[in-house]
Amino acid sequence: MPNSSIPQLHERTQHLLSSIEVLHKDTYFVGHSLGCISILRYLQQANIPEPLGSLVFVSGFTDPVPALPSLDEFTNDQLDYQQIIDSVRKRAVIASKDTIVPK
Repeated sequence: MPNSSIPQLHERTQHLLSSIEVLHKDTYFVGHSLGCISILRYLQQANIPEPLGSLVFVSGFTDPVPALPSLDEFTNDQLDYQQIIDSVRKRAVIASKDTIVPK
């Protein structure tokens, strides 16, 4: 993902929109930490012609992280969870017992 030291939502979304040419039933996404919400934001903008294969997220978050206000632009707007559920056949989330960011 671009600019990992100072991540910007628009840059990440545009990077995914320009890098992924085809979405179909054999498309799988794996995300970690900020990558999870970046993928979700991308999916809300992408043209998804058929349900995708699956999402696997590790230590992701969708709520603001008080210690990292620079990431608020990723979490400020509400996600359309039903759209995501309808767009991806299988979804899995892996979390740890020790949390740095909210669940």
